[in-house]
Amino acid sequence: MVSDLDAAQESSGKYVRWYATDPNRPKCILDFCESGRLHGDFCGAHYAQKRRGEVLRPVRGSKAYHQAKLNDKDEKQCTRCGYWLPLTDFYVRKDGSKVVLGRSHCNRCNILRRMGMTAKDYDERLTQQGGGCAICSKVENGSKGRIWLAVDHDHGCCSGSGSCGSCVRGLVCDGCNVMLGRAMDRADILRKGAEYLEAYESR
Repeated sequence: MVSDLDAAQESSGKYVRWYATDPNRPKCILDFCESGRLHGDFCGAHYAQKRRGEVLRPVRGSKAYHQAKLNDKDEKQCTRCGYWLPLTDFYVRKDGSKVVLGRSHCNRCNILRRMGMTAKDYDERLTQQGGGCAICSKVENGSKGRIWLAVDHDHGCCSGSGSCGSCVRGLVCDGCNVMLGRAMDRADILRKGAEYLEAYESR
């Protein structure tokens, strides 16, 4: 069934129905849209906005949608921690010639979510540790000068790279995190390693 809007466009000679499989169909008439036309001069999403009487705007998830959210330094604000960060701190999905910033939260917050923590939990734990690694006190800086340490958890509780949150032991630097992993989280191996070094130093 043809709608009144379709009929009006067809009678004016301006309406053209494009097929998604047509390799020659032009792009949507809107400058910020990279999608191909489906209904007249518009892609499917913007044609739907037009029919609903809405202001034509970038479609959520598109490159233009995310570009509109950048500040004058080309930084994007994470919706979880609130920091304005460079685009390299966000998950990027490549789709052919297009680059779409798929997530509204930064990579750090995505990792913290898998570890059962929030940005607030992380900052509180970091303060409790004195601002550095829980083992060696080393400070490792990430983007915008933020301190970024690995979240160490008890693998006996949660295997793999995720955590329930309750088994998080502390925040450690990359070196100490690797050390714990190589020692398979066994305190006896780490203790023997310390004794080995002390015996050598006492010679």
